[in-house]
Formats: sequence, C-alpha cells, structure tokens
Amino acid sequence: SRFYDTAWDWMDAGWEGKGLPGSVLYELHVGTFTSEGTFAAAIEKLDTLVELGVSHVELLPVNDFNGEWNWGYDGVLWYAVHEAYGGPDGLKRFVDACHARGLAATLDVVYNQLGPSGNYLPEFGPYLKSGHSTWGDLINLDGPSSGPVREYILQNAAMWFSEFHFDALRLDAVHALRDDSKKHILSELSERVELLSETLGRPLLLIAESDLNDPERFRSVFGDS
Repeated sequence: SRFYDTAWDWMDAGWEGKGLPGSVLYELHVGTFTSEGTFAAAIEKLDTLVELGVSHVELLPVNDFNGEWNWGYDGVLWYAVHEAYGGPDGLKRFVDACHARGLAATLDVVYNQLGPSGNYLPEFGPYLKSGHSTWGDLINLDGPSSGPVREYILQNAAMWFSEFHFDALRLDAVHALRDDSKKHILSELSERVELLSETLGRPLLLIAESDLNDPERFRSVFGDS
C-alpha cells in the first residue's frame, strides 16, 4: 500500500469542459502511443492530435496491472495509476496538457471484472459473487454486503473526475454488470456524476460500451432522454 497526497497545482482553471455531440475521439494506449510508453512522451504528441481535428483523447485503462505492458483491461487496483506510465503525477500532467490544448480527457474504466493476477480484494471483503462471466467471477453488485462494493465503484468514478480532472469516463462492457438491485449501478452512477457536474461547474460525461445492441438496457437505466 502507498499513501498519495492528492494536492496538485493545476493549470486548467479556465477549462470549461466539452460536450460530446460533434466530437472526434482518439483512443490512445499509453504503452504503445510512443516508443517510451509514458504519459510524458504522449504529451509531446498531443499537438499532432489537435492538428488531426481530435476533440477528446480517450486513454485505455491506466489503473495498475501486473507487469509493465498491458492493455489495462485486467487491472486489479482501480485506484492506482500504473507506475510504468508515470504514476498519478504523470497522469495529472497529461490531463493538464490536454486541457491546455483544448482537448477533453476521457478515461476507459473497467468495473465489470478484476484481473486474474494480483487480485487481493476478496481477501478484504465480498467484492465477488457466485457466477461466471467471460472474464471470471462476477462483481458483487447486488448480493449480501454489496453496498460497500458499489460505493467502491462510485467513489472511484468520482475520483477520476474530481482529483484527476477527467471530462468523461468510458465504461467498459456494461452488459457484464449484472445487477438486480432496485436501482441499477449505472443509474446510481449517472445520478452521482450529474450532481458532481453541478458541483464542479463543468460537463461530465459517461459513455457506456455494450455489445447487446439493445437500447432498452439504457432506457431502463437512464430514461428515454
């Protein structure tokens, strides 16, 4: 474990955020975007993305994972930024650099699974439940003692917006978030983010990935609007 001081001298006080309609997203994997594979090296390439007409830079997951190189989708430490990329300070510099160039910063987050290597969370609480998805055991979103597990996810999303100044989160494979609670985790997350957006005074976006091709999933969670 490591304690991290979240204080940071942000330079983006004038950043007002950016909506999604009409936007051009560039999906960026930090490990392969440059030969160095770091946030610092990626910053040096941001002007090229501006010239391409990109409006939103979407980082593949940067939470810590086993080893040095990885797409990031089997992470196990949702609150830690991968050290090989530059750690939390490097990520903040990257987001600041995006905003300085008029680029919105988007982060891919994975709440539907935990990677098979280094997953210690079940040693501390009921983070998993019986059942099996493509990626392993299910996240406990609606079983016994699931409240703190849900809060673990909700507060993580809030952290990326408030402490790292991200403008949007791309939620990986939401069809794998099996939740029979009265209020689905996506609905609760949407409400939390909407309130946080009002507090921070800038638009905050949630982008959900689903392979079901079923709009009813989102109508039932977010409403017809």
